[in-house]
Amino acid sequence: MSESDISSYIVDILDSKSSHSDSFTDRDFKILEDIVWIIRGMPASDSQLYNEPNDTRLPYILSSDIVDRKINSEKVKYLEPAENPTIDQYIIKVNDILISIRGIAGKLVLVNKELGNVIASSQIAILRIKSEQVSPEYLYYVLSSTYAQHQLAEYKIGKNISGLSLKDLLKVHIPVPSLLDQHEIVKRIKITEMKDREPTEPIGISLEEFIKREESDTLEFKSTMRKPTRLPQSILTKEQLLQNTLGQEKKKLEDTIVNEKKLLVEALEKEILKTVAAFMNSHGGTLVIGVDDNGSVCGIEGDFETFRDRKSWDGYSQHLVNIICEHIGAEFMSFIDWARIFYKEKTIAKLTVKKSSWPVYLEYPGVQEFYIRGANTTQALSPKQQNLYIKENWKNI
Repeated sequence: MSESDISSYIVDILDSKSSHSDSFTDRDFKILEDIVWIIRGMPASDSQLYNEPNDTRLPYILSSDIVDRKINSEKVKYLEPAENPTIDQYIIKVNDILISIRGIAGKLVLVNKELGNVIASSQIAILRIKSEQVSPEYLYYVLSSTYAQHQLAEYKIGKNISGLSLKDLLKVHIPVPSLLDQHEIVKRIKITEMKDREPTEPIGISLEEFIKREESDTLEFKSTMRKPTRLPQSILTKEQLLQNTLGQEKKKLEDTIVNEKKLLVEALEKEILKTVAAFMNSHGGTLVIGVDDNGSVCGIEGDFETFRDRKSWDGYSQHLVNIICEHIGAEFMSFIDWARIFYKEKTIAKLTVKKSSWPVYLEYPGVQEFYIRGANTTQALSPKQQNLYIKENWKNI
């Protein structure tokens, strides 16, 4: 998504007064200094850097390694930690926002997964959230917008090689709506990013070979997200009774059938969400929707028809984002990539899920559930099991 698109979402939700906030005034803006701690990366000379890693050297991220809002590790340099006893303060953490302050100043990346011991160079400023009222992902998108980039441009020094001082960087004004509004902005951006992505197929392997693979801890097939492949006998029986029922009894039976079908759709959606949450709590994985357990391609066109409006990939993808945000959380969208695959006139949805940097819960009214992958299945853990699993798998929590 372009910076102008991000800006339009931020301006729209803040100025329309149609979201959770009644209005948005000057009091709701903060300077960056109120929101983050800022750490300039560690200085090192060329003579201290190496092109190849070994058992002790740590990756050393330069401004040039921030490419297209990602860290490009292809040509990364390495540093010997023994040369600086205070090196720990420069190690990049999950939810840090990195911004280049030398070279091409203003380039950004949000760290959404554990990188290990990776060092930020002095060409980079680490922005670390200190306010509980600001989502890291929301701040990242604001800083990526033309609104913030125009402010940064005023502070930049130099042309071909530009720079930003930490003092000036901390002056940037940031709109801070409620956390609900922040999550709504992130969700809407994610929906648009999803639409903009080009359909892709598995890299390095044909689709025929891919769908012939057996399900595993990191691969799951689902035939549908919303439309049942067949109705349960209880609903079929009621539909037969309906033909010979009249008056109020018919209306009550119709309402019962509608409600049971609604619950069935919700159960199918929950199966998708359980798998996504379990992948994030385990080792990541791939969820393919539109292919059954036997590798038969049925497509997701049936799911399209379950929507009142937008019976298409757009409607499908927006609904998928909505239920993930509602029951897992908008802050976890960055761990999910998806693609639309066309195969023999069928549409398949492929979700690639990364391991989360912190525990993921599936939440419904009054219920909070925790899932992992194991023995090729999605498994729920009890509260006691959850605590042990979290301690073992997220050492930093």
